[in-house]
Amino acid sequence: MSNPEQISNVANLQETLDLLQKQVHPGYASGRYYFSHCYNGSAFTAFAPNYIFYTYFYIAKKQQFNRISTITNAVGGTGSTIRIGIYNVAGGIPTTLVIDAGTISAETVAIKEIIINVTLETGWYAFACSSTSGSTTIIAVSANSMSAGFLGVSTPVAVPNAVLRSLSTQFGSFPISALETSLLNGNSPLIYLRAA
Repeated sequence: MSNPEQISNVANLQETLDLLQKQVHPGYASGRYYFSHCYNGSAFTAFAPNYIFYTYFYIAKKQQFNRISTITNAVGGTGSTIRIGIYNVAGGIPTTLVIDAGTISAETVAIKEIIINVTLETGWYAFACSSTSGSTTIIAVSANSMSAGFLGVSTPVAVPNAVLRSLSTQFGSFPISALETSLLNGNSPLIYLRAA
């Protein structure tokens, strides 16, 4: 095969990939906030302290993001904090840490965000969220079967568990390798990314 033929084949492949990506997602507008497509309504939820809760999301096309955020609705007391970040997903489970964005105060009710600089390639990821107080409530994706369809279940059931949570507790910097997880009923943290 000649070089011109190889170049032509590569160009055609890229055109096909671009077309497929446009069919999956319309693209990312600078300055807009994006969140998990498993969304079907929201509810403010108090998450058990020190566990890591995950929410899966898909990036359809390589994109840089400059903010990560959530919303607090009830304060957790003096010194209460929430930590948020992102993990890679492989084989259906969170694997390695992409970014530990740090902590935000849960002492006030507000939209809370952290400045980041991360570029995500096409693929599946998991938002990670952990808090120091069980009385802190943040915006969450209402429990829904869409999430369960991506998470899988150990046996067929009438109402699948739709929340992925670490088995053990930890607060502090997120581990490089995700902790072992379990499925349970409830809501998942609603985390936003702002496109650069």
